[in-house]
Amino acid sequence: MISFILLVSFAVFLVGNLNETKASSAVTLPTGVTVDLSSSGITIVNVTSGQSFVEQGFSVNLTATVDNTGSSATTFNLTFCANNFPLNTQTVTLAGQSSGAPYFDWNTTGFALGNYTLSAFAWSASEKTIVVYSYFVGGKILVTCPGDLTGHFKVDFRDLTAFVGAYIYYFRTGWCNPAADFCHTGKLNFLDVILFVAYYEEYYAGPTPFVTGGALTITLSVEKLTYSLGEPVNFTLSIKNTSKNTITIQRTASTFDFIVYNATGIMYRYSFGRVCPMWAMLYSLAPGASLAENFTWDQICNLIPCPSASPVAAGSNISVLPGSPPVFPASPGSYYIVGEALGMQTAPQEITIT
Repeated sequence: MISFILLVSFAVFLVGNLNETKASSAVTLPTGVTVDLSSSGITIVNVTSGQSFVEQGFSVNLTATVDNTGSSATTFNLTFCANNFPLNTQTVTLAGQSSGAPYFDWNTTGFALGNYTLSAFAWSASEKTIVVYSYFVGGKILVTCPGDLTGHFKVDFRDLTAFVGAYIYYFRTGWCNPAADFCHTGKLNFLDVILFVAYYEEYYAGPTPFVTGGALTITLSVEKLTYSLGEPVNFTLSIKNTSKNTITIQRTASTFDFIVYNATGIMYRYSFGRVCPMWAMLYSLAPGASLAENFTWDQICNLIPCPSASPVAAGSNISVLPGSPPVFPASPGSYYIVGEALGMQTAPQEITIT
């Protein structure tokens, strides 16, 4: 079976060329694999989210409307994407002369804040050919900061009003506004109040990309882009003050964090299961100054077990903290690292493990 990463890496090409390329033509890739834009009865006619924004860490339903105008049943793969990054792939069978609405819930945990363009592929694959039946670019959805109940990329008095209204309405009617359900329990209670207050205070405590208008930036730099299997991946996370004024931040042992993901989802978070020293200090960044820390990813997964992998034992040559959650070694392929600090995230940095 052709690597799923190969299909995704070719997505941008298809977006630009699908309309201009005649049906049944083929494009030869350097690897010798061909992408066949064959005509068929399978057509994606819409990709929707049902809402215009979602708070980071919340889930949102994505639905594709697919028609089969052929006379016989067809089985194919359907891949949902956000900004051409694959979110979910499922196998769909549609009877002839019928329509379907496959869907899935996209968990936005770990995805950077910002606008995402939704799209979907209908495809199948053999050893040397990817057959693309249909490709559709849907609308946009905003992944915004937690506490933003109104979708305007900030947390302010409008969101406080919206939360109070949602809370009162819930106890009057029993209907729960999912944007206000910070505990993800399907109901509103005092814990949701506590979390909203925390998000409200966190937003104004700053600094974040929203409060400072981008005065603080975070970057990630790696030593190289290709690593051997089992080779430590060393990189640096750096916060820089790009303004003309000194900015004071609260620095702790967990100021920096990072995640690692691939086509299967988020598989590693640095802070997960890690006990950090309890200290905090005010740290001033002069104009143009930076705060940097070095990190190492040991090619392990502590959130999603990697396929065909056995847990890594404490005491092995991979750093595993005693009593920490089970971890699994990574497999060869493409991975993306995203650094986090003070409510900011870096752009995903792609690396390859061979």
